[in-house]
Formats: sequence, structure tokens, C-alpha cells
Amino acid sequence: MLDKKIGPSSKDANAAQKAARGAQSPRANQTATKVAGGRSKRAGKAPADWQLENLQAFLADPGAANHHTLSTNLSQVYAEHQLGETERRLAEDILRNLKDSLELRVRQSLSDHLKSCHFLPHDIARALAEDVESVALPMLEFSEVLSDRDLVEIVRSHGEGHQLAVTKRAQVSAEVSEAIVEQGHEAPVASLLSNKGADITEDTYDNVITLFPKSEPVHQAMAARPDLSVTLVEKLTDIVSEALRFELVSRNAPAAALIETLMRQGGEGATLALLAEYEDIGDAERLAMQLFNNDRLSTTLLLRALYLGQLDFFEFALARLTQMKVADLRTLLNGPEPSAFKSLYRKARLPAELYIAFSEALDVLSGEIFDMDQAWLGRPDRRRVSALLEHPEFDLSEFEAALHVMGTPR
Repeated sequence: MLDKKIGPSSKDANAAQKAARGAQSPRANQTATKVAGGRSKRAGKAPADWQLENLQAFLADPGAANHHTLSTNLSQVYAEHQLGETERRLAEDILRNLKDSLELRVRQSLSDHLKSCHFLPHDIARALAEDVESVALPMLEFSEVLSDRDLVEIVRSHGEGHQLAVTKRAQVSAEVSEAIVEQGHEAPVASLLSNKGADITEDTYDNVITLFPKSEPVHQAMAARPDLSVTLVEKLTDIVSEALRFELVSRNAPAAALIETLMRQGGEGATLALLAEYEDIGDAERLAMQLFNNDRLSTTLLLRALYLGQLDFFEFALARLTQMKVADLRTLLNGPEPSAFKSLYRKARLPAELYIAFSEALDVLSGEIFDMDQAWLGRPDRRRVSALLEHPEFDLSEFEAALHVMGTPR
């Protein structure tokens, strides 16, 4: 505490004793006031108030100074590297004294001014980092003096506030990340996942999925991570919301196992949402091949794709089902023979009862689009259903009923 007097180094003992003998004199009180009060009017290259004699005077009688003002001024001068070697050692003794102050604002001032000081003695940095949150947070977030071992120990022995500050560091090691996740607090874990400078291992990611199966903030932050493996993406798709599942998959190249998970968890709508994110025609071709190889090219998936305007995907899929080259298939579809599509449809072994629906869909994509306001006047016919499905405001939840209408014989 401040009543405890910490003496100077042995090298300066004589000077300290001399200052101590005069501590109660008017001159000594004036000196203490100058140390507490800030920079001297005589200051040039370095503040005169931080001369050796003045630092020793404070150590001889700490109670004579205004500790808040002293902590602010001394920590600022110290962090700016304005002191010589001897003065710096004495200043560190004063800082050690002040870090134990009963005044909260004194310790807060030290932390604020010393948080980025890379040559601060480790014991001072560690003491401030383990203080109450208002003192500790700046040190935990910015101090490079703290080691990974320090951070792990603090994370394991303090609450969410201390953990959250650690997650905001410019760089967080894998060891520290693991310790933060192990504590099981949602806010620090979500913050850690949002930090691009955090190193997170596969095992730690697995632990996140285990500990937070229903946390939307954690899921959102994890889905945005750029370093997720296909295995992790697949695991994450099993627990996240449908909207987040689309976003997650769109950021990661599809794999056969992932496509299977999408089809199981999100259905055809999820697969088409993935397809909608693609800008390269080659992506549509690869997706069609993967779905074909995994026996996932369902009839309704092809029809949904048509009514969402995914003609390229439909052509690639139909080419796989008919074992034709895409160029040859397109030549037939765009040719003058009206029965060409019907022949291709039969060759693909698609259900006869939905041929009308597919034919109507191709008509829509060819330009036969009807007025939305007229789409449901009277008994809905196939072409009006086609126009409705093509409209951007159409809700896919109505799709099954629309299929039934379109599949009705003429």
C-alpha cells in the first residue's frame, strides 16, 4: 500500500538518504509538490521534475504527493522513454508503489498510459492485468509484455470481462483461444471467433460446436471464419439456422459430403440457394455433377431450378441424366424441332406426369411471362402458375401446390 516505502537501488542510497532527511523541510515539500504536479516550467528536452533528486524525494515520502496526478504524469513520461537509466529504475519503483494504491483512478491511470509500453516490467503489467475490470482491460487488450502463459492463467481465473478483453488482442494464440473456449462463456467465444487475428485449431472449433449448439451469435461468427475445413462446415450445417446455413455454404466450395448434408438438412431449397450464389457457369456444372454422382438430381430439384431461372444448371443436369454432351443437348433444345425436348425428357427418364410442368417452365424462360396481376384470376391454369413462379415475390413454400396444378393433364 502507499504507506509502505519502497527504497531506491543501492547505487542511489546516499542520495535517497539525503533526500529523506530533508523530507519535512519546506524545500522537500516543494519538491514533492512539483513531482505530483506535472512538468516543470523549466522543462526542455526532458521534464526537470523527473530529475533523480525529485524521484528519490518521492520514494522517501510517498504521502506528500498527489497520487492521481503523479500516476498520470509519471506513467506518461515513463512510457515516452524520456528518462535516463537511473531515473527509469527509480520511476519503476514508484510505479510498483502506485499499482497498489487504494485509489481506483490511480490504478486506472497507470493502466491507460502503460498499456502499450513494451519495456514495462512484467510484474507491473501482470498486477494491473489481474486487477478489477476497469483497470485490467486496457492491459489485457494491448500489452505485449503479457505472455501466453499469463493470458491463459488470467482467462482461467477471472470472469467474462477479462476474457472478452483478451479476445480483442491483435493476435491471439491457439493456446489462449483454447482456454477461452474452455470457459464456456458465449460473449467471449463469439468475440474470439470474430477476431481475424485469432489462431483457432480444429479441436477448438469442435469444442465450440459441442458447447454452443444453439447460440446464434457464436454460429454467425464461426460461419464467417475463412479457415473452416469441409468437415467443420458439414458439422456446422447440422446445427445452424436455415438462413445461416445458406450463407455458410456459399462461402465454402461444395464437396460431395457437404452436398449430402445440404440435401438432408436444408432440402432442395438449400441446394438452390447455394446455386444462386454462384457467378461462374463452371460452378453450376460442378454442382450438377456432384449431385448426379450422389444420386441427388431429383425431378423436383430440376423443376425448382427452372422456375428460379437456373437454366445453365438445368442443362448440365439434363446432360448428365441423358449422358450427352452439353453442347449437343443445347443444339437440340434451341433447334427448330418442337419434339426435341420431349425426346430428351424421355431419355432422362423423368416422370411423364410432370412433363407439362417442365415444358411450361421452358416457355417462361423463353419469354412467355404473364402479368402478375392477372396470374390468379379465375381457376389457375398451368401458364398462370408458371408466371407466378417466375415472379420474384413468389414464396417457395407454395411450390408443392403449384406442382400439383401444373401436373394436371390437359
